[in-house]
Amino acid sequence: MAQDWKYYFHESLVILAIALPACAASIEGIKKHNEFSRIATLSENMEENLRELQQRFHEIHSLESLNALLSEADELMLRETQGWLLLMRFLKVEPVL
Repeated sequence: MAQDWKYYFHESLVILAIALPACAASIEGIKKHNEFSRIATLSENMEENLRELQQRFHEIHSLESLNALLSEADELMLRETQGWLLLMRFLKVEPVL
């Protein structure tokens, strides 16, 4: 009876040793996929904002409107940079081996 318990315990440890790394890799993959989806959405929004600025650029007829558009573009770029800095602050960059 004692041998049966040891056998099942040993087999359970083997199964855990195989399954846990696979589960951890799956969870990490899901986290990375969600992060890529978030970055893709942010990039699409930035593209839309830049296209809008580009269309408005062609309608500029004065120095004041050019300055206003450049200020808006500067603010947009600043927000984008701040977003990336916040993202990179909490991400651990690891080399690919």
